[in-house]
Amino acid sequence: MRSNAIPEWAEQVAEGLGEGPHVVVSGISTSGHIHAGNLREVLVAEAVANALRARGEEVRFVFHADTIDPLRKVAPGIPQSFGRYMGHSLSHIPDPEGCHPSYAEHFLAPFEEALEEMGMEVEVLRSHELYEGGVYTEVTREAIEHTEELRRIMQEVTGRRMPEGWSPYLPRAASGDLTGNRVVEHLPEESKVRFVDREGNEGVADYSKGEGKLGWRVELAARWKALGVTFEPFGKDHTSRGGSTDTADRMAREVFRYPVPGRYEYEWIGLKGRGDMSSSRGIVVLPKDLLRIMPPDALRRMVLGRDPSRRADLDLEGGFPR
Repeated sequence: MRSNAIPEWAEQVAEGLGEGPHVVVSGISTSGHIHAGNLREVLVAEAVANALRARGEEVRFVFHADTIDPLRKVAPGIPQSFGRYMGHSLSHIPDPEGCHPSYAEHFLAPFEEALEEMGMEVEVLRSHELYEGGVYTEVTREAIEHTEELRRIMQEVTGRRMPEGWSPYLPRAASGDLTGNRVVEHLPEESKVRFVDREGNEGVADYSKGEGKLGWRVELAARWKALGVTFEPFGKDHTSRGGSTDTADRMAREVFRYPVPGRYEYEWIGLKGRGDMSSSRGIVVLPKDLLRIMPPDALRRMVLGRDPSRRADLDLEGGFPR
């Protein structure tokens, strides 16, 4: 790290982004514990935002919490009875311990508190509030109107044939389930879609009020346009060939007519002897726990490392990371 606390790699990224204003975004799902490995993504974004500010650029720094995402796997430590909420938005599922308004907030709140404790100047946005507040209404309408183009891109990039009736939009059924519902008609003047759920029941979803969401790969490109994103870091799981960024890049250029934001690919963080940190496998160490034993700047240095494009393994054997 340099004396001004801005690493050289971040300065180089900032130089390549050109003149602003800039919107720097980091996004993470709230389906489980948001661990120190996830913190690396936010810290990469923060370092680039700081480098842009040091250059005199106007910067909006956003943490986008994916609270509207459907539950796909019950997190370790959560009662298996929560399997009945599979496919429901994380923001619509109750907190398993009753301490927060929702399942999403149960995992987001401690991470947000850690960011505050670190003195991070970041705007935390919850995706369900963005949908419900109409921020994604126009890009959702645009996506639905270009369903066939998006379907073609999905098939060409992933090499998988999309099922008949595939739609970029996932309406929420009366049961709360976002999955398995088939869009049959778009009502653009009303910002609504008609759909049939997996039981054959007909329904109507208003996408200006958050009664559904865009599928992840489409949402990524749509989010760039809706928020005016100019930079976003990604882990190697998203940047692999045929992955979500390959898909979103083409969707942004060819459908949403929006320039692909600047990017930085970071490597994962693991725990020595246990492998990569993973909320779904319960291999985690939480930022709030680390902040109990080290000051914020030490945590930044440890998680970012000299070069976040290289893998790092935390050795907790001695009870305190070296």
